[in-house]
Amino acid sequence: MAAAEPLQEAGRFDGDRRRTVVLLCPDWPVSAAAHEAELPASRPAAIFTGNIVTACSAPARRVGVAVGQRRRQAQQRCPELAILRPDPGRDARLFESVVHSVGEVAAAALSVHPGVLTVPASAARYFGSAPTAERILAERIVTAVADETGYESLLGIADGLFAGLIAAARSARVMPGGTPAYLADLDVGQLNRPEVPEFSGRHELISLLRRLGLTTFGAFAALEPAAVAGRFGADAARAHRQARGLPDTPMGAVRPDVELAVETVLDPPADRVDMAAFAARPLAERFLSLIAGRSLTCTQVRIEAHTDAGDVSVRMWRAGASFTAADIAERTRWQLDGWLSGASTGSAPNGPITGLRLEADEVTSPAALQPTVWDDKREDDERVRRTISRLQGLLGMDTVLAGTLVGGPDATGDTRWTPWQQAAPVPRPGPWPGRLPSPHPAAVLRRPAELIDGAGKPIGVSARAELTGRPARLRTGSAGTESPRGSTPRGKTEERELAAWSRGWPVAGRWWDTAADKRIRLQVLTVDGDAFLLGYRAGRWSIDGSYD
Repeated sequence: MAAAEPLQEAGRFDGDRRRTVVLLCPDWPVSAAAHEAELPASRPAAIFTGNIVTACSAPARRVGVAVGQRRRQAQQRCPELAILRPDPGRDARLFESVVHSVGEVAAAALSVHPGVLTVPASAARYFGSAPTAERILAERIVTAVADETGYESLLGIADGLFAGLIAAARSARVMPGGTPAYLADLDVGQLNRPEVPEFSGRHELISLLRRLGLTTFGAFAALEPAAVAGRFGADAARAHRQARGLPDTPMGAVRPDVELAVETVLDPPADRVDMAAFAARPLAERFLSLIAGRSLTCTQVRIEAHTDAGDVSVRMWRAGASFTAADIAERTRWQLDGWLSGASTGSAPNGPITGLRLEADEVTSPAALQPTVWDDKREDDERVRRTISRLQGLLGMDTVLAGTLVGGPDATGDTRWTPWQQAAPVPRPGPWPGRLPSPHPAAVLRRPAELIDGAGKPIGVSARAELTGRPARLRTGSAGTESPRGSTPRGKTEERELAAWSRGWPVAGRWWDTAADKRIRLQVLTVDGDAFLLGYRAGRWSIDGSYD
């Protein structure tokens, strides 16, 4: 393993829990799929989701195949390209053999995600003093994986998972305390690490940083942490900590001082993965309730399964933030799939599974994680999908709706609401006479208002769809309503002077609805800079939207 340049000699080998050995199996989804399909390692191969390349092997990259390409483009670059399908269950099941081989060499092997695992560098103390001990540990791990599984692996050592992942991609060992200097000159594009979901989906952040001229980790790290968190959000704040070389472990994350564990007996015993996984979900919910009852959240869990013959499977799993019941159930399925199939140990256990046990290995305060459901992250955040699916299962499909722009003449008619993950309605092409011009209002409202001329008289609409006066003020809050921004208490009136207004335009349609006669829209701008969309229908004005 090539050593990283000792950019900063600091610290000494003392078993610092930040010091992390990271093992990376490059292009793991492709390696797992190729292994299952019995393809030779030299055969170019790629994983396709739909018609898009989502992962590809090194031989495929050498001939021009790249993530994001369409199938036709990829096959033009490489006609002999093997087309493989994504299968997270397969990836996890086959990775169990890697975890097992590492566990034979070093204790406390921790599975982060299929393709990535960690070992605390303190495990090297059995081989002497650093740096020699760490190099010996690294060589033994890589050799064990190659001999027992045949998979290629890379290994890096640094302070923390994120830095260790970057070091592993370069087969590098970063000196203790030298992580900030090691990262400083790297391009910010390295902030996106698709090997670990919690470190991926940062393309927009990377693009923004480059537009701001912050092209290296060092330049990004020089920003004030509070400014990054306030301006860019929680994931950017986490990326900023990583760029500074700070630990990934949440602040205050510790091993619990009392045993926090739950277990269940499977009756009848489970001889199939789906049977055991079905029992894992309620057990996980009970486990998280126990943790939450102590005002804690779990970031690292120990999952144990055993048979009546005495066979035991034990794995440690780390969460990117905190575990949900679905997360734990999914990892239980992965672990048991590898165990029952014999992929992890080379032989299946003797007998069915009779018990499951979950134990918290690391906990922290929920406040330390600063969770946010709708944070940047990826376009369809997995945690959000699981949460919403859970809500629908508890409360009914119609309790969570998703909006789809389908076309229409007004701000409210543009959107149709359907149950989450059901087929979206097909957009209606129009034409839409009187359609709102772009940009649309930032907020859609429907609040009564009055348009007043300079003499204080209400303005209406003539039979020719023209205003009956020259607008001077916008009156809101009358008749027990609120002001457009919600700043005026109910029952109080507020008048705002207008600086500009558009010409009113009629809204065609609804010829059968007599209340829709003389229906027009108008855009106004107040002297203090607020812009509103007004609507006139059935002889009354209303504020239909506000612009930011």
